[in-house]
Amino acid sequence: MILQENCLEFDFSDVINPRKFDDENHGLSHCMKAVDLIFEFENKIFFIEVKDPQNPKISKEKKVKELKRMQGVKFIQNELVPKYRDSFLYELSMNNIDKKKKLIYVAVIAHDCLQAPELSQITCILKNNLPIKHPKNKNWNPFIHDAIAMNIEQWNKHFPKIHLRRI
Repeated sequence: MILQENCLEFDFSDVINPRKFDDENHGLSHCMKAVDLIFEFENKIFFIEVKDPQNPKISKEKKVKELKRMQGVKFIQNELVPKYRDSFLYELSMNNIDKKKKLIYVAVIAHDCLQAPELSQITCILKNNLPIKHPKNKNWNPFIHDAIAMNIEQWNKHFPKIHLRRI
């Protein structure tokens, strides 16, 4: 199955239940933020948010401005973090969460000049603003196990069976 998010295309041929999440079927866009895509492997559920500051349809000036904005702490805290939290709550409320599976949030920021150091910094901020390091209480049910920010190149290395390309 091929899913497109703006000018980016994901090939989900070898994946369980890939789907666009942030679409007209969501129904609560007025009060809940949503990640763009969700898919599963046997033991993991992935929530994917796609940001494309290098989109060829936007001006060069806007590309620079968007890239800078997307690396800021406020953007990560106010945009990326709530997208995961609201998406998880929605999926939990719809009984779509298998508690035996690890829950992973991936922020794909599709820009060539974002490399490992910048993406590592974004990942660090994500992890510090989501309860990945949760209380060591036996009653705590984790609602996220890991979060990572990556570019297209890193995505294709990390998920070789789910090719991502710019169209």
